[in-house]
Amino acid sequence: MFKSRLVYILAAVLILAVALASCNTVQNVYDQVQETIDAEAALTPETAPTQAGTSEETGQSIEVSAPDPNFINSVGACRVKTDPIFSYPYASDSDWSIGVDDPAVTIIVYSDLQCPYCGLMDPEINTLFEAHKDETRMVYRQFPLDYHANAQVAAQSAEVVGEALGNEKFFEYISSMFAAQAEWQELDADDFLAYLQLKVENEYGLDPAEFTERLESDEIAARVEEDFNNGAGFVSGTPFVLMNGIPLMYFPSTIASFEDAYQFAKEFPNLVYDECPEMTIDIEKQYLAAVETTKGTFVIELYPKSAPYTVNSFIYLVNQGYFDNSPFHRVIADFVAQVGTGITGEIGPGYEFDNEIDPNLSYDKAGVVGMANRGEGTNTSQFFITYTPQPTLDGSYTIFGQVIEGMPVVESLQQVNPQTDTEPVEPDYIVKITIVEK
Repeated sequence: MFKSRLVYILAAVLILAVALASCNTVQNVYDQVQETIDAEAALTPETAPTQAGTSEETGQSIEVSAPDPNFINSVGACRVKTDPIFSYPYASDSDWSIGVDDPAVTIIVYSDLQCPYCGLMDPEINTLFEAHKDETRMVYRQFPLDYHANAQVAAQSAEVVGEALGNEKFFEYISSMFAAQAEWQELDADDFLAYLQLKVENEYGLDPAEFTERLESDEIAARVEEDFNNGAGFVSGTPFVLMNGIPLMYFPSTIASFEDAYQFAKEFPNLVYDECPEMTIDIEKQYLAAVETTKGTFVIELYPKSAPYTVNSFIYLVNQGYFDNSPFHRVIADFVAQVGTGITGEIGPGYEFDNEIDPNLSYDKAGVVGMANRGEGTNTSQFFITYTPQPTLDGSYTIFGQVIEGMPVVESLQQVNPQTDTEPVEPDYIVKITIVEK
């Protein structure tokens, strides 16, 4: 249960930014963030068959695949990720910003001055900034939504104030607009303009006529449009906040407050790897992974010939303790159990690598172990175990192992479906993984 207003607001923002419940955005590539970031766009039970390993037409058993001992896959290419989740416009001198020039944490806020949830977040983010102002840079970017009638003009008014009075007054102004939303959000266009003219004259000493002329200029409108267009490829809802490039909704589940998020973002460069793992496995050897969970232990036979880089990365992360205490964050009956977010949550270990598809293998039975991804070349650390044959996954997700002992443990894992669960569910966890080399 959340015990503070700050934590409640963080939770609301995490939910709303994903669900787009109120301050939704235009349709864009990043609208399906929740589905794509952990392989849920293609890896869904709706697209996967749930029948057992028999033919519906004949009732006969279907021959299941197994590794060919003579097949050796090529090593998949690996790349260090330049951004935690996705590419985004870095902070620059053209941004409205306050704080230090060489920050430990950069906070970038995409916001709509008429969005009520943006109004809730603004004082919390300001409080966080004030607590760390000597090591933080805070950036504000305009993202007015077209169904908020006064949002565009409000954004342009902030640009005019900032242009006339500088960064500090810009941030003061947007906070004052958030605090007074109830006064102006229902005004018609003429009354809203009169409201703004009075506000900037009385509170900021600006000439109303000069303010209005600048407010209605093409240049000011273009500035707001530029912010919006630069964020439209990934902003999934307002407010949309990045800390050191990490959107709030992708922080680990252990993050319970803005302060926790700040400290995680500050430490993040030390949590991820800045190079790909060296190849250290011997593909002629047998590797077993004993996975101790909160429900018991199961054993995976790894396939180093079929997926050498995947197995090498998996063993590397196991030996680093990366998977310890990782939740089975997605467990769906007749489909898969998914795990592997590790110490950095859904962000991954800092590198990603290509699929390694063995044509001799298929998702044709229970217990097949595959790598989750969000497209070719985006494998990181998350993996899944099938509960039933899932041949629609063939060719898109690397198979790198098979559960050979303890499948009842896998089947007993707590069911979790982030897309349909209406109440919080306490998942089962990996306690520890032990690699046995033979």
